Amino acid sequence: MNSFSPSASLIGLFGGTFDPIHLGHLILAETAFEKLKLDQLIFIPAKISPYKTNQPPAASAADRVAMIELAIAGRNGWSVDTRELFRAGPSFTIDTVKELQQEHREATFVFLIGEDQLAGFPGWKESEELQRLVSFVVLSRNSMTGPILRNSMADPILLDRCIDISSTEIRERLAKNKNVDYLLPSSIHDYIKTKKLYQKRDC
Repeated sequence: MNSFSPSASLIGLFGGTFDPIHLGHLILAETAFEKLKLDQLIFIPAKISPYKTNQPPAASAADRVAMIELAIAGRNGWSVDTRELFRAGPSFTIDTVKELQQEHREATFVFLIGEDQLAGFPGWKESEELQRLVSFVVLSRNSMTGPILRNSMADPILLDRCIDISSTEIRERLAKNKNVDYLLPSSIHDYIKTKKLYQKRDC
């Protein structure tokens, strides 16, 4: 595993659409926070993925931020950064990392990435430069991570925690009025019901 300077603040960055944030995200975030002994963990909701410009998030930016804030309420050192939501165009990780490094010059950064994003990582904007700026922490959710990892990224940190929950699955279950009690924190489920998010819409 990579070693980090004991004198520098160690900040974890967790990006994604979080549409919605769920227990899988939170369990993996907790695993990284504890095992890497992070000083801070920052959730960074994306305005829209560069690779899904024809599939914008189902929930509004305001709702996605509100759900993240509910999910991490009371957690010391956990926060949400909304800069990508106000940036024009798709969200590029390299731009966010460079901005944060300018704001936290004494900090060391790690970037959390799910194994489902690995195959497309070489196509990320300035992916080689990005790997020089931050250490990547790959959050594994199944046994297939290793082979994909070797072809996608150099010298990452692998955290193995098999939690296979997806936001897509949750949205589909909600649209069909199926139970999601064991996939979401109760505060997030209550918010979704109150705001009537992810309901099936008649064409």
